[in-house]
Amino acid sequence: MTLCLAHADSVRAQIWVKSAVFERTHSDNAAALQMVKDGLKVFPASAKLHMMHAQLLLAQSPPSIPGAREALAVGVRKCPTAVPLWIMASRLEEKAGVRIKARALLEKARNLNPKSEEVWLESVKVEERDGSGAAKPMLSRGSPASSFCAWTAG
Repeated sequence: MTLCLAHADSVRAQIWVKSAVFERTHSDNAAALQMVKDGLKVFPASAKLHMMHAQLLLAQSPPSIPGAREALAVGVRKCPTAVPLWIMASRLEEKAGVRIKARALLEKARNLNPKSEEVWLESVKVEERDGSGAAKPMLSRGSPASSFCAWTAG
């Protein structure tokens, strides 16, 4: 009840995130999922809420991969500079066995966030996991800082 009152007056997305985490931890995923959906109505540009939305859909039994995919697609449209959203979307596709889509998402993320070392690093890691030998050429295309980051992370 107190959380509901806090939400009515809330002007920060962080209140919704913390409330959803509380619900997930102390209640059930359905209440947390509803909390996240309500929060996204108020704060559609909250990257954390979009990520939690996808995580909660994947935590369902059985996991809602199409729902999580859609939640992340909406998230990257609303928050194109949120690198963790792009990486999460790419990893979901890779886990689902759609590696070409994972690569395409990371390429789009690199175009929108060209200075993000995290996106370049994830792109290299996808290529390394694939074993196609495309990781080294990708490193040569990245910035020197990205190359250093990728080599030191491996």
